[in-house]
Amino acid sequence: MFLTIVEETEELNNEIKKVETDETLSKKQKEKKLKSLELKKEALLKRGVDLNTAIKEGLDPDLSSQEQEILDKWKKQDP
Repeated sequence: MFLTIVEETEELNNEIKKVETDETLSKKQKEKKLKSLELKKEALLKRGVDLNTAIKEGLDPDLSSQEQEILDKWKKQDP
């Protein structure tokens, strides 16, 4: 999960850089696209924080059953 979040954040950062340097966009178009990308980035960062908190607590509704099994196994090995 963390890897996916990091990869998606990196992709958004790259998109943001492209928009910032795109000379074909008007100022208004840039602002609109950048705002949208920043909101997506903020949501991803929040998801990362939420995931970290949930993992520390041993919970996360978005974890697959395989991921949950791994967490349960780790928990048993190191309570």
